Amino acid sequence: MQSSLKKIFKQLLILTALTLIVYPMQAVAIPQLIVAPSGTDAVYYGESDGYLDYWADTFLPETSEYHGFVIPESGGYLSVAADYDVLQNYSIYLLMDNGGTDYGATYNNVAFQLVTTFPDIIETTQIDGYTNRPYWGVNIGLVNTTSGSGWNKITDSAFSGKNYYEFSAKLEYDSDLPDGLYFFAIVDDNNDKKLEDTLTSSDTFSPKTASSQHIVPEPMTMLLLGFGLLGLGLARRKS
Repeated sequence: MQSSLKKIFKQLLILTALTLIVYPMQAVAIPQLIVAPSGTDAVYYGESDGYLDYWADTFLPETSEYHGFVIPESGGYLSVAADYDVLQNYSIYLLMDNGGTDYGATYNNVAFQLVTTFPDIIETTQIDGYTNRPYWGVNIGLVNTTSGSGWNKITDSAFSGKNYYEFSAKLEYDSDLPDGLYFFAIVDDNNDKKLEDTLTSSDTFSPKTASSQHIVPEPMTMLLLGFGLLGLGLARRKS
């Protein structure tokens, strides 16, 4: 009996090693702009490493439908982070690709509005995969390093040697956000009063931050859960 158990556990260890090879941990480059929910329960659909660990402690594989940090429920806090050395001279806009429905959304008690109604923006193109134009958003303004401004320097080890600042404020909305709605940050670093992403001109923008709350366990999580259940079963059988 003991030899059979040893053989089973040896096979499980080999399977675990093979799984880690199939799903390797990869370093993730830090974007110049980031939008992420505040708090340790944030979830990112993708790889887990580097700057992602600052906001998230649960990681799931991304898909074409679910991608990015998960937006908090209404009343939760949303962070916008920026590379100060690169973007200190540009106003930062927090946008959502809501296609014209504002959902009563506010950020830091400021209502989202049609982007082209901002006095310093005259036009927007489709940004990356954010398809539901027109975009609505708020102008957060410049990164302000003054104490008490709401912007705080990120001192996490993942940002070592870098000069990133984070602004965190309450995000509120009237109704449930639909799956596939994304929030992202962008700056007009071309200084042409356009927020654009074209073959000839592209502004700096953040990776996707999804509204979806659907969470599907990743293969590694399911595998470890299976190991645990198997171990309990074997222990019970042995006793």
